[in-house]
Amino acid sequence: MPFWVGCPYVNDVWRSRDGAKWELVTMAAGWSPRPGHQCQLLLDSIVCFGGFGWPALANPALGFTPDNLVANHPRDAWVSHDGSRWEKLPRPPWNAATPAYVSYDLDSLVVKGGPGGMRPSIFTFGGDREISFVNPDPGAVDDDVWRFSPR
Repeated sequence: MPFWVGCPYVNDVWRSRDGAKWELVTMAAGWSPRPGHQCQLLLDSIVCFGGFGWPALANPALGFTPDNLVANHPRDAWVSHDGSRWEKLPRPPWNAATPAYVSYDLDSLVVKGGPGGMRPSIFTFGGDREISFVNPDPGAVDDDVWRFSPR
C-alpha cells in the first residue's frame, strides 16, 4: 500500500496551563488536517497557516508516478480567539497563487511592533515546498522572509 494512503493527520486543538495536564478544545478545527504548519499567537488571536498537502495525483487509480505529481499544499490561513471557533482569512499566506507556492516545515516569529511604526506581525523564514520525497526538487526549498500583519 502506498505510504500516503490513510495518513493519520489531524486538526485537533489542545491547551494546557502547565504542560502536564491537557484539555481538548476541539477535535476538528476549521482548517484541514495537515502536518508541517505553524500556529502563532498574534494580538490575542491564534493564527495558523502553511502545511503539507498530498500531491493531487498521488493516487494509484490516477496513474501515480514520481514524475507526475502536482502540489496540493493548503493555501489557507485561519484565525481563532479561543481555539474552538476558526475563521478563514481572506488572503492566502505568502501571496500563494497556487498550492505549489505554499511552504511547510518553516520557522516563524511574532514581533509586537518595531521602529518606524511597524505593526505587530508574524515573520516566516524559509520552508519547504517539496511535493515528492521519492523524486526531491532542491529548488523547492525556500530562503525567503515574509511578514503578516492583520489589518
